[in-house]
Amino acid sequence: MTKVSSDILELVTREVLEDMGSDHLPALITVGIFSRQREKEAPALNFNKANWRAYAHALETRLDSINWNAMSIEKTNETLVNEITRAAKENIPRGVRKRFTPGWSDELKRAISKRREARKDFIRNSSATNRKRYNAYSRRVKRIGETIRATEWQKLCDGFNFRTSSRTAWRLVRRLEGKRTASGTEPLVLNDRTLLTARAEAEAFTRFYTKVEGSNSQASRKMVDKVRKDWERRPSVAKRTFYTDFTIAELEGALRKSKKGKAPGRDGITQEMLSHMGPKAKNALLRLYNRSWQSGTTPPSWRTAVIVPILKKGKKPVT
Repeated sequence: MTKVSSDILELVTREVLEDMGSDHLPALITVGIFSRQREKEAPALNFNKANWRAYAHALETRLDSINWNAMSIEKTNETLVNEITRAAKENIPRGVRKRFTPGWSDELKRAISKRREARKDFIRNSSATNRKRYNAYSRRVKRIGETIRATEWQKLCDGFNFRTSSRTAWRLVRRLEGKRTASGTEPLVLNDRTLLTARAEAEAFTRFYTKVEGSNSQASRKMVDKVRKDWERRPSVAKRTFYTDFTIAELEGALRKSKKGKAPGRDGITQEMLSHMGPKAKNALLRLYNRSWQSGTTPPSWRTAVIVPILKKGKKPVT
């Protein structure tokens, strides 16, 4: 039974859902005071299905006919980014990761569908035969679910390794003990206005921290003083270090050390795209770095970053 006060009565809706395995149908009560907009997940690059050989070949073919010496640093960077993006678009598929439901299978899905049909038949005609058929499908759904859970639990226990994946193991132990962390956060409220999208929240964080960390703030002055002291205590370095070009070995070493799976910048170029380039593409990238290093100029896109503030679990979403 649900009781609703008269002031929000017009905002409340009631919907009867499909059965959940019992003889009672669940009812969904919705209070439409506000709804947090759920942004549609954008298709992401699937590097596991990428054709890296075709990607490198396409990039090498296109860069071979480009006259890099006639371009400025900004134009060189723009051309290289466009060609990498074009080759990636042709050879790296995109898609949205399918939502994973624990304990779910096609067999269970078919059994639940049969149980729902049997329930509808029993509601239309409450005969002993229809009741027996509905109970049989209910037992089948329960049996399949128990088998799936037992199989997944056995697979999870077989893969336990406190040496190589201790974080995962201890997280499961804490969950078995009933110690769960907060799985979600409340909407951010700023000046009595509820921010319903990630973009609105990001803009609010940007305005707040820009105001707090202004050029005249005490934190900024302390940071400047620290940098100045660190600079004064720096060890001496031979001047020729600042006039020597980077080598292809240094570039390849830096690409090997860089971490995979990291979010790209505004240009959309990821570590995977750079590390799978061919020799001509890497030489073009190295030439761009050395020209920037020798001239002391950088493309404007290198000075632009995308910052997304993420609220820590357990913290109140207020500024």
